[in-house]
Formats: sequence, structure tokens, C-alpha cells
Amino acid sequence: MPMMRDALRSIFKIRLSDRAVAGLALAVVGLALLAIGSRDPRTHGLGVLCPSRRWLGIYCPGCGSTRATYDLLHGDIIAAWANNPATLLLGVPVALWLVASSVVTLVHGRRPRLTLPNRLGLWLAGALLLYTIARNIPHAAFDAWRPPVVHETSGS
Repeated sequence: MPMMRDALRSIFKIRLSDRAVAGLALAVVGLALLAIGSRDPRTHGLGVLCPSRRWLGIYCPGCGSTRATYDLLHGDIIAAWANNPATLLLGVPVALWLVASSVVTLVHGRRPRLTLPNRLGLWLAGALLLYTIARNIPHAAFDAWRPPVVHETSGS
């Protein structure tokens, strides 16, 4: 959250406390989940096709994550997995940590510390790169890695 706080300070020339940033983050996440959960992206779309899908014709690691999030919000874990396994494996734990740390910040007034191994970022970047490559290999063995095809006007 320090990056978000510093970005907001530089854009709006205001000083925000950690509590204010945490409250703002929770509000934004809540509104985003409400927006995603209220309309099925398979039928309504979000009006924006993933840029990597539109311009490069490839699936990025996030393609299908909007549909996966919708499915998770409606309790359909199997459909969420089919749309984007990375959402369940990475997105959910990261989202839970961010929400939990924001709540702790609101209650206690300071951000909790999370110490991770130094190379974890490199391993995750490598795993996402391999995932991206695998889901774009045009072979039946990798069909399950791609999100189900929906009409091209819908979002991720």
C-alpha cells in the first residue's frame, strides 16, 4: 500500500494516512466486486477486450479472470477454475491478504508486515510466463489451459 499512498499523494498533492488509503482500497475493491458480481461477463461483457488478446491475439495470464471472479462470487469453483486457474491459485490469496491487511490497518492504524523470500517474485514471474506460453500453444493437450471461448466483445 505504500506505493498507492505515494501515488495518490503525488497526483492529488494531499497527504493520506495509512487508514485513509486502506479505507479507500476496501471501498474500491468492494465496488469492483459488486460490479463484476452483478452482471455475468459472458453475456454482458465489460465492453473491453483484453489488450493482449485484441492486439497480439494471445491469452495473457489474466485472460478469463473476470469470468473466474464472477463464478467465484456465485460459488462455482469449477467454472472459475475452467476460466482461469491462476485466479484461484494466485489472485484469491493475494486479494485475501490485501483485504486482511487493509482491515488490520483500519483497526490498528499501521500496515502489517509481510516478509517473503527474495526470489519468490522471480519464481512467480517465471511461472506466469510459462503459464502464458502453455495456454497459447495451439495443441489439444493445452486446450484446458485456455479460457472457454465467448463472443469477442466481452472482457476478460
